[in-house]
Amino acid sequence: ASATLAHQMNVQEVTLCVNAFSKIPLLLGQHALWEALGKVIAEALSNMNPQHVANCLNGFSKVELLRGDRSLWEGLRAAMMQSLPRMDAQGVANCVNGSSKIGIFLGDRDLWGTLKDAAVSMLPKMWSEGVSSCVNGFSKVEHLLADRSLWETLGKAVVSVMDEMNPQGVANCINGLSKVELLCGDRVLWTAMRSAVHSQGTGKLAVPQHVANIVNGFSKVPFLLEDHDLWEFLVRASLSVLKQMDPQHVANCVYAFSRMGWLHSRVTLWEALMQAAASTAARMNPQEVSNCVVGLAAVPQLRGGGVGWTALAKAATQAAAQMNLQDVTDCVGGFSEVEGLLGDVTLR
Repeated sequence: ASATLAHQMNVQEVTLCVNAFSKIPLLLGQHALWEALGKVIAEALSNMNPQHVANCLNGFSKVELLRGDRSLWEGLRAAMMQSLPRMDAQGVANCVNGSSKIGIFLGDRDLWGTLKDAAVSMLPKMWSEGVSSCVNGFSKVEHLLADRSLWETLGKAVVSVMDEMNPQGVANCINGLSKVELLCGDRVLWTAMRSAVHSQGTGKLAVPQHVANIVNGFSKVPFLLEDHDLWEFLVRASLSVLKQMDPQHVANCVYAFSRMGWLHSRVTLWEALMQAAASTAARMNPQEVSNCVVGLAAVPQLRGGGVGWTALAKAATQAAAQMNLQDVTDCVGGFSEVEGLLGDVTLR
């Protein structure tokens, strides 16, 4: 009904549809719906208020089939730049989060400079959801990762709203902040993040993506690597959702857990991770394959070979042409540790 009637809707009605439908994963692949909504919004940009702009930008950014529509995004960018001075805190957070998903925006320094200034000024007014959206969004913009002022401000904001965050917000913050090298030694920040995860218990860590993001993030914080209580907790949480993890989540967990030598003796953990890697290898991208290879090869008890390694070898062979130098180097080093693959001519 919305796809058919979109051309008769006013801006507010279309925006409501974009905002609602973008929250329903089942609908994100509906081409006719999104093309109709996108066309109406593109023609109505000049009549949109700041809230409309923020909601549409954030909603459309979740729709992969629209991410290559340069005309739509250039129009939304212009509307956003005009609206930011009048936008509320949640609107700014939505713009940061949405813009970070659009490839043509990531290198736009003018855009991100404006978004940074708007976000920093609005942080005191943001709820926990807005703060986590800003952390998640800014962490995807490479040229901002060295901006000490921005990240120290965001780190303090995270700590101040930590008690209000839901599991998704906590996971997003851990994953995002761990990409910022200058924060990885901040004990106050990471102790607060650790406490937030522990306080939720494994019962609330039931979403594979949240668990994988937390595991991946904490593994980049040096002083947490010897925190046995934390990692025992994360091992249990990971094993409870491992069968539901997608290739990226599996690869992140394999690589993260392999960094702790004291975990290499956990037979149940590594048998489960090897099985998960084998079952998802065919759907992995080059970096995911290399992460699994180098991670699993670091565990001595797994180096004998087996069906898991056969599946990864096949995936690596098929992905070799798309690998960068680091992926190739990791695969060569990892596979060379596996006795059962040393005679694989195709792989070599």
